[in-house]
Amino acid sequence: AKTLFPTRRSSDLPFNDYLKLSTETNLNIKRITIYNSLGQIVNTNTSNFEHIDVSKLKTGYYFIEIVTNEGKKIEKIIKQ
Repeated sequence: AKTLFPTRRSSDLPFNDYLKLSTETNLNIKRITIYNSLGQIVNTNTSNFEHIDVSKLKTGYYFIEIVTNEGKKIEKIIKQ
């Protein structure tokens, strides 16, 4: 299985206004969806994955779903 990791994970440092993602070179990101703690979609991106503007999100915990050509992964993230 391929691995996919946000550059900033909740176990590392919280993020502020922008979220940057990195992947293995052969993975193609197709969609990124951010959900609030209630499971509601608060942000969806289908392009510009290296610079995701999350400045309008309130402080708190979120889940990011990253869909690639190899499948999907969900990570917990913290908006500071």
